[in-house]
Amino acid sequence: MERAADDDFDANKERRLATAKLRMLPSVVEVMQKQSLQQSMMDNNFLSGVRRWLEPLGDRSLPSLTIQNALFPLLEKLEIDTMTLKQSGLGKIVLFYTKCGRVSLDIKRIANKLIESWTRPILKRDASERAQKAAMAERAKKMREAEKERRRELGEMVDDDEEVEELAAAAAAAGGGGEHGKDAAQIKLNRFKRRLREGKK
Repeated sequence: MERAADDDFDANKERRLATAKLRMLPSVVEVMQKQSLQQSMMDNNFLSGVRRWLEPLGDRSLPSLTIQNALFPLLEKLEIDTMTLKQSGLGKIVLFYTKCGRVSLDIKRIANKLIESWTRPILKRDASERAQKAAMAERAKKMREAEKERRRELGEMVDDDEEVEELAAAAAAAGGGGEHGKDAAQIKLNRFKRRLREGKK
């Protein structure tokens, strides 16, 4: 297919009839019609040859309508994965056919269907990735909020512990003020510890 495309390109450049692809077309159609050969076509970059056949020639003229009418309907029947499509460059030339004003309505309709079919998995993948990112962001937000809550609770406990220590120090200091002062401070300390335990339940 590549050789036929080169021959036609050279013939067009030299203002001769470009007929190499037309002569080979029946063989190409026969191969593309065999479903059992689809995987082999994908593995051997067959679609790159199809792209070459559909590309405009050197004088910007489109390939023969016979070639267009034969290849486009067959492309609809092929299962082409995104990676193979990207490697072949076929998507770009089919997209060109959707925009070119010199293309027949039937071919343009098929080209549009192909582009829609080929881009659907990409759009689904992008939507899935966006959903995953949103879910990850939501989980991260919840984790941050949980961490803030944990730190807030720990901060309150630290403050409580510090207050306990202050009360204990006050109780110890009250020892110098006689038994009455010591007992009052101890009662206050015990009361506070009880409230603290009840608050943690």
